[in-house]
Amino acid sequence: MGNKNYLFFLSVLLVGSCGDSTPFNEDYWSSSGPSEEKAEEVIREISFTAVITTFSEDVANISGSVEMNINETDVITVTNLSDLPQSLMVGQRSISNQTCSEIAALYPLAPITNNTLEFKNYNYEDRGSREALLADLNQANSSNGDSVNLEGKSYVIMAYVENINSPAPRTTALYPVACGTLEVKSE
Repeated sequence: MGNKNYLFFLSVLLVGSCGDSTPFNEDYWSSSGPSEEKAEEVIREISFTAVITTFSEDVANISGSVEMNINETDVITVTNLSDLPQSLMVGQRSISNQTCSEIAALYPLAPITNNTLEFKNYNYEDRGSREALLADLNQANSSNGDSVNLEGKSYVIMAYVENINSPAPRTTALYPVACGTLEVKSE
């Protein structure tokens, strides 16, 4: 009976050492698992685009586009606007979880004063880090984590607008003036 136990042990050892999926195989411990595949998926490159339009043509007729390219470490955003009233100065660009119509309802604008009746184009390239983008997204939604999925979010253009209804002369305030919904750019 001792030989049978010995033979049984050898046969189990022989069968166990065959193939790629046993703990006795060196490749078993070094193969990539689901966590490595997930990490690779998180850091891939992705691009988003949005068509920018003014909140109301009664206020201004701003139009344009934005393109965001996100890779493992960097975010490059190119903003192109046209028909921007000369009196406006773009002060901020941001990403919001609210829709453009919700933002327009929260910040109704009076007609924008354009004393010179001149319009300008605005072309700007912004370079930032993926880490900074993630910090902004997590500030807006703490459950965002490492996701840079911006699809369906709003890209908001804010500008300094002169407030002519103020008792103080020539006061300005930062208001959203145009917006677009981000979509994944088709390759």
